[in-house]
Amino acid sequence: MKKILILLALLLLPQLAEAQTSRNPCYTTGALTTQGILNCIGVGTATPLPTYQGGATFTNITTSTDTVIKTSAGTLQGFTVNTAGTSVIFYNNTTCTGAKIGTFTTAAQTSIKIDAAFTVGLCATTVGGDITVLWR
Repeated sequence: MKKILILLALLLLPQLAEAQTSRNPCYTTGALTTQGILNCIGVGTATPLPTYQGGATFTNITTSTDTVIKTSAGTLQGFTVNTAGTSVIFYNNTTCTGAKIGTFTTAAQTSIKIDAAFTVGLCATTVGGDITVLWR
Protein backbone atom coordinates (compact mmCIF):
# COMPACT_ATOMS: atom_id res chain seq x y z
CA MET A 1 0.00 0.00 0.00
CA LYS A 2 2.87 2.37 0.84
CA LYS A 3 4.49 1.66 -2.50
CA ILE A 4 1.28 2.55 -4.34
CA LEU A 5 0.92 5.83 -2.43
CA ILE A 6 4.54 6.75 -3.07
CA LEU A 7 4.16 5.92 -6.75
CA LEU A 8 0.99 8.05 -7.01
CA ALA A 9 2.71 10.93 -5.21
CA LEU A 10 5.67 10.78 -7.56
CA LEU A 11 3.39 10.74 -10.60
CA LEU A 12 1.05 13.51 -9.43
CA LEU A 13 3.48 15.84 -7.65
CA PRO A 14 4.95 17.42 -10.83
CA GLN A 15 1.44 18.10 -12.18
CA LEU A 16 0.33 19.68 -8.92
CA ALA A 17 3.45 21.84 -8.78
CA GLU A 18 2.95 22.93 -12.40
CA ALA A 19 -0.69 23.84 -11.73
CA GLN A 20 0.35 25.93 -8.73
CA THR A 21 2.99 27.92 -10.61
CA SER A 22 0.70 28.60 -13.57
CA ARG A 23 -1.92 30.29 -11.42
CA ASN A 24 -1.77 34.08 -11.51
CA PRO A 25 -2.83 35.81 -8.28
CA CYS A 26 -5.56 38.38 -8.76
CA TYR A 27 -7.68 40.87 -6.87
CA THR A 28 -11.24 42.04 -7.35
CA THR A 29 -12.65 45.54 -7.52
CA GLY A 30 -16.07 44.26 -6.49
CA ALA A 31 -17.41 44.58 -10.06
CA LEU A 32 -19.22 41.63 -11.62
CA THR A 33 -18.62 40.18 -15.07
CA THR A 34 -21.53 39.68 -17.49
CA GLN A 35 -21.77 36.12 -16.12
CA GLY A 36 -22.28 37.43 -12.58
CA ILE A 37 -18.81 36.39 -11.36
CA LEU A 38 -16.53 38.75 -9.45
CA ASN A 39 -14.09 40.38 -11.85
CA CYS A 40 -10.53 39.17 -11.20
CA ILE A 41 -7.66 41.49 -12.19
CA GLY A 42 -4.36 39.66 -12.57
CA VAL A 43 -1.46 40.98 -10.52
CA GLY A 44 1.51 41.94 -12.67
CA THR A 45 3.85 44.79 -13.52
CA ALA A 46 1.13 46.61 -15.51
CA THR A 47 -1.52 45.97 -12.83
CA PRO A 48 0.15 45.92 -9.41
CA LEU A 49 -1.77 45.00 -6.30
CA PRO A 50 -3.50 48.14 -4.96
CA THR A 51 -2.28 49.40 -1.61
CA TYR A 52 -3.95 51.40 1.12
CA GLN A 53 -3.06 55.06 0.69
CA GLY A 54 -3.68 56.21 4.24
CA GLY A 55 -6.29 58.49 5.72
CA ALA A 56 -8.28 61.28 4.17
CA THR A 57 -7.16 64.84 3.69
CA PHE A 58 -9.08 67.33 5.82
CA THR A 59 -10.17 70.94 5.52
CA ASN A 60 -11.40 72.81 8.59
CA ILE A 61 -13.89 75.63 7.91
CA THR A 62 -14.61 77.96 10.83
CA THR A 63 -16.73 80.75 9.29
CA SER A 64 -19.84 81.22 7.16
CA THR A 65 -18.29 81.24 3.71
CA ASP A 66 -17.82 79.55 0.33
CA THR A 67 -14.71 77.33 0.40
CA VAL A 68 -13.12 75.65 -2.62
CA ILE A 69 -11.77 72.42 -1.13
CA LYS A 70 -10.47 70.58 -4.22
CA THR A 71 -10.18 71.63 -7.89
CA SER A 72 -10.21 68.16 -9.47
CA ALA A 73 -12.04 64.84 -9.17
CA GLY A 74 -12.06 62.99 -5.86
CA THR A 75 -14.21 61.58 -3.08
CA LEU A 76 -16.08 63.42 -0.34
CA GLN A 77 -15.68 60.94 2.50
CA GLY A 78 -17.71 62.87 5.06
CA PHE A 79 -17.56 65.69 7.55
CA THR A 80 -17.62 66.41 11.25
CA VAL A 81 -19.74 69.18 12.72
CA ASN A 82 -17.64 70.79 15.45
CA THR A 83 -20.25 73.47 16.32
CA ALA A 84 -23.92 72.52 16.68
CA GLY A 85 -26.32 74.27 14.32
CA THR A 86 -23.94 74.43 11.35
CA SER A 87 -25.34 74.03 7.81
CA VAL A 88 -23.29 73.01 4.78
CA ILE A 89 -23.99 72.53 1.08
CA PHE A 90 -21.45 70.53 -0.96
CA TYR A 91 -21.10 71.09 -4.71
CA ASN A 92 -19.50 69.02 -7.48
CA ASN A 93 -17.78 72.10 -8.86
CA THR A 94 -14.82 74.45 -8.40
CA THR A 95 -17.26 77.19 -7.38
CA CYS A 96 -20.11 76.89 -4.93
CA THR A 97 -22.74 76.73 -7.67
CA GLY A 98 -24.19 74.10 -9.95
CA ALA A 99 -24.52 70.40 -9.17
CA LYS A 100 -25.18 69.81 -5.46
CA ILE A 101 -23.80 66.76 -3.74
CA GLY A 102 -25.97 67.39 -0.69
CA THR A 103 -27.36 69.87 1.81
CA PHE A 104 -26.91 69.16 5.52
CA THR A 105 -28.17 70.96 8.61
CA THR A 106 -27.38 69.59 12.05
CA ALA A 107 -28.64 70.51 15.49
CA ALA A 108 -25.79 68.80 17.34
CA GLN A 109 -22.13 67.94 17.02
CA THR A 110 -21.90 64.85 14.83
CA SER A 111 -19.89 63.06 12.14
CA ILE A 112 -21.53 62.17 8.83
CA LYS A 113 -20.08 59.62 6.40
CA ILE A 114 -20.88 60.36 2.75
CA ASP A 115 -18.42 58.55 0.38
CA ALA A 116 -19.61 60.42 -2.73
CA ALA A 117 -17.42 60.76 -5.81
CA PHE A 118 -17.15 64.19 -7.42
CA THR A 119 -15.84 64.69 -10.95
CA VAL A 120 -15.18 68.44 -11.28
CA GLY A 121 -14.11 69.64 -7.85
CA LEU A 122 -15.42 70.10 -4.32
CA CYS A 123 -16.79 73.35 -2.92
CA ALA A 124 -18.66 73.91 0.36
CA THR A 125 -20.98 76.71 1.45
CA THR A 126 -21.16 76.85 5.24
CA VAL A 127 -23.52 78.80 7.49
CA GLY A 128 -22.97 78.86 11.21
CA GLY A 129 -20.05 77.35 13.00
CA ASP A 130 -17.14 75.03 12.52
CA ILE A 131 -16.91 71.88 10.35
CA THR A 132 -14.09 69.58 9.25
CA VAL A 133 -14.45 68.09 5.76
CA LEU A 134 -12.77 64.75 4.97
CA TRP A 135 -11.91 64.17 1.33
CA ARG A 136 -9.55 62.41 -1.11
